[in-house]
Amino acid sequence: MCSESRSIKYGSWFRQSNLTLREILLVTYDIVCREPACHTREEYYIYPNTIADCGMFCRETMLVFLAGCSEKLGGPKKTVEIDESKFGRRKYYRGHPVKGQWVFDGVEREPGRTFLVPVPERSADTVVAIIRD
Repeated sequence: MCSESRSIKYGSWFRQSNLTLREILLVTYDIVCREPACHTREEYYIYPNTIADCGMFCRETMLVFLAGCSEKLGGPKKTVEIDESKFGRRKYYRGHPVKGQWVFDGVEREPGRTFLVPVPERSADTVVAIIRD
């Protein structure tokens, strides 16, 4: 018999939250369904900062998932669209970006397969190496 017990939140990003598991799931559902934050705040009486934190955790989780699902794309008669994005935030949501991570991503049009590669720099050598891979 085990004499130790742990919360279901243990070992996850839920652990540091003061919300109940039910509230976390409801807020996460609203975020994934792209409900406006004001709707979520009014519906569940949750502080805007808490909703923003949950949104950040959801985005981070999706990035980890996408990075794990990345696969090699392309081949004869295949079209691959490649783009670059910078993930970061601006101080007080205005002005120049303070920090961020450049990411190259691609989608193969026909089956919809994707790849996602974080890059330290956007040099020509880096781009060519990613395209070859």
